[in-house]
Amino acid sequence: MIPLPVEAEPDIVTAFEQEAELEGFVLTEDGLLPESKSTPYCRVEIPHPTTDESQILVFVLSEQRMQEHRFLTEQSMSTGRRPPRLFNLQFARKVVANLLGEPLKANWKHCVQTEDEEKAMADYIKQLI
Repeated sequence: MIPLPVEAEPDIVTAFEQEAELEGFVLTEDGLLPESKSTPYCRVEIPHPTTDESQILVFVLSEQRMQEHRFLTEQSMSTGRRPPRLFNLQFARKVVANLLGEPLKANWKHCVQTEDEEKAMADYIKQLI
C-alpha cells in the first residue's frame, strides 16, 4: 500500500492508463483477473478518499505485446542471447513515483536510506502506534 496525497486522486486512473499504454498493457473490464493463471497482470486498488469503496484496475499485456515478446524470445534463443523481459515489474511503482513528483524513485535504488534514517523513521512510527 502506498499512500498518495488526496490532490493526486483525480489523476491516478489517468496516470495508470497512460503508462499502461506505453508499456503494452490493456485494462480489463470490471477489474476482473485473467482466467488463465499464466497470464501476467498488474492489479491496482484505488480506495475512495471519503468512502469504504475502492476502484479496482487490472491490466494485462496486450495481444500485440505478447506476440512481440514471443517473436523476440524465439529470436534470442536462435542467437544465444537472453530473452527480453515480458513486462516492467516496476510498472505500478513508476506510476506512483510520477504522481508523487519523484520519478527517480521508480528505481528502488533511489529510495535507500541510511541506517540512522531508518531508525529515526521506525522510532517515529512507534510513537504513532
